[in-house]
Amino acid sequence: MNAVLAHGPMAVQKRAVCWLDILLFAIFVTAGLWLWSGADRFVNEERRERKPVGETYEHQANVPFLQAGFAMAQEELKMLQNKIFELRMEATRVAAEIELSPQHEQRIKLQTTQTIVRAHEAQVPEKMQQVAKAANATFLAKHSAELAYHKAISAFEFANKMRVLAIGFGCWAILALATWLVCGALCKRLGHGSASHVLLPGSVLMALASLYYVVK
Repeated sequence: MNAVLAHGPMAVQKRAVCWLDILLFAIFVTAGLWLWSGADRFVNEERRERKPVGETYEHQANVPFLQAGFAMAQEELKMLQNKIFELRMEATRVAAEIELSPQHEQRIKLQTTQTIVRAHEAQVPEKMQQVAKAANATFLAKHSAELAYHKAISAFEFANKMRVLAIGFGCWAILALATWLVCGALCKRLGHGSASHVLLPGSVLMALASLYYVVK
């Protein structure tokens, strides 16, 4: 009985968490996070050239061509409106000249100018419709390109995360094995350094960090 009592507290002391367990836990977690960060940088640098580019999807959707057509339609409408304004000013000037000095040639010129103005004004609704169609086509193509780009970039980032997880877990397994060996050696020599006190909470923390990395 006395032997059991003598060895009982020593056994409890060996299983209790000590400063060495806390130190090993801190080193294990810090090294794990450092390896994780390194894997993330490595994967991002390795796959940087494969990252989707928005302009590629815009070209596939003919967005530049449609934007050029939209700009051209706007310019044609603006030129037509300016021409109508100039002709109206010319008609006003000719009408004023007729009031001062009525001449047959001036009346013919006024009638011709007014006819041209009406002809140009008749083209305005068609030009406005062309502008509206070009604007709608450009918007739809740009929206389609943006959706395709966001889908591609999401798939690219998810693939990167999966690769980082694979590398991170591989490094973590090696680190956990090394930590287990170190804890075993320290436990034999010093009587402290429980692998369960280091690996179990460290593994939980790394699992939570992995979950946060995936969903962020």
